[in-house]
Amino acid sequence: MAPVAMAHATSMTFTGYGVALPPGETPVTDFSTLPGTFMGDGSLVTGSSSGVYAAPAFSSTSFDGGQYLAIEGQQSEIFTPTAPIGDLSVYLGSLDSYNSISVTFSRGGSVTYTGDDIASMSGAVDNGNQTSGDSNGRLTIFFSSPVASVTFGSGSNAFEIASVATSAVPEPAAWSMMLIGLGAMGAILRRRRASVLAQA
Repeated sequence: MAPVAMAHATSMTFTGYGVALPPGETPVTDFSTLPGTFMGDGSLVTGSSSGVYAAPAFSSTSFDGGQYLAIEGQQSEIFTPTAPIGDLSVYLGSLDSYNSISVTFSRGGSVTYTGDDIASMSGAVDNGNQTSGDSNGRLTIFFSSPVASVTFGSGSNAFEIASVATSAVPEPAAWSMMLIGLGAMGAILRRRRASVLAQA
């Protein structure tokens, strides 16, 4: 798992009670309905059911009052975006060590992050606390390689997700322009250095 993760240089951030989307993110769903880009055996639920699922907390005293996605023990839900994505943002509730996020890269390879991995990489806490801002909030995962699909899974009850957002991978033309710009900057610096050395 580690070599693939290192090869794709994934990084994560977590904002407790971070309801707002990060800049540049486009909403995919707030689970008022289940979009066609999701497939699996998770359920859209409301409220909380003791021992089964708990509504994600938006503060220590307020919770998601609408529908959210609950993935119970041994269930999974696959999100297949319409085009490869460069990052993923999810509002998760009561992160647990047995929750997981598996990523399949467009150019081959995959990696799975357990709740423990997510906690250590993002600063979240994976103790299942249903009210704390340490385990309820916005997780954003940044990829250096385009992602074709993401699978949310859970070994026990439950993995709760209130919303999903993404940002697209830059178009090839944008990458080309960036590389041309970097090349031009390199050429200018080389000329400048040669000029300084010639004057010395």
